[in-house]
Amino acid sequence: MQILNLPQSIEDVYFDPNFIVLLESHITYLRTTNISTVVVSSHQGYKYEGDFYGLLGDLNILKKFHYIVMRVNGYESSADFDGNITHIVTPDFNEIDLLKNVYQTKNNF
Repeated sequence: MQILNLPQSIEDVYFDPNFIVLLESHITYLRTTNISTVVVSSHQGYKYEGDFYGLLGDLNILKKFHYIVMRVNGYESSADFDGNITHIVTPDFNEIDLLKNVYQTKNNF
């Protein structure tokens, strides 16, 4: 998975392969519960074609949420981004933090 190649300078749990599996098992829920949309300009789409994580950085979305935002938007890889969108969907980041807290409690982090 591409997320495992990102530098681990933020909370390590977001890069834990088992936490990623937990997130993957909640994709449908996260796509439909308390979602928000963020407008993507045509300039941003063109600039970040093939670099969805770059777009997310430009949109000020925290790195720890890049993977799940990518997956919620239907991409398997940051490179899959073709630049032809007008908005992205963002899940409820509080829900992700709640999943992280449950995961950490269960795994004694």
